[in-house]
Amino acid sequence: MPIDLCRPFRGTDAVAAGLVTPKVLRGPRFRRLFTGIYVRADVEVTPEVRSRAAHLLVDGRGVLGGFSAAELLGASCWPLDLPAEALGRIPSRALIVPSYGLPPWRGR
Repeated sequence: MPIDLCRPFRGTDAVAAGLVTPKVLRGPRFRRLFTGIYVRADVEVTPEVRSRAAHLLVDGRGVLGGFSAAELLGASCWPLDLPAEALGRIPSRALIVPSYGLPPWRGR
């Protein structure tokens, strides 16, 4: 799938695709939303953008929850100043991770 720099993307993917260099990512043209997750600096960081960025961050290690999940399902009810929400073991100060987390996976 092509990388759209106007939507949240993994910096490593954009570098591997030859779209940017690590130096360019650290410059004024891009904004870091989470560790390793970027968007072009001219993109407004809305609840949807924050939710999509959080989804990339937690991929394989957790799931979106609360307002973030609702936002991506089309129920825009998010207070604008609230960080993204996820469940799982995701170390980030910019992400709300409720203390109850997820129950251990037991398989089938």
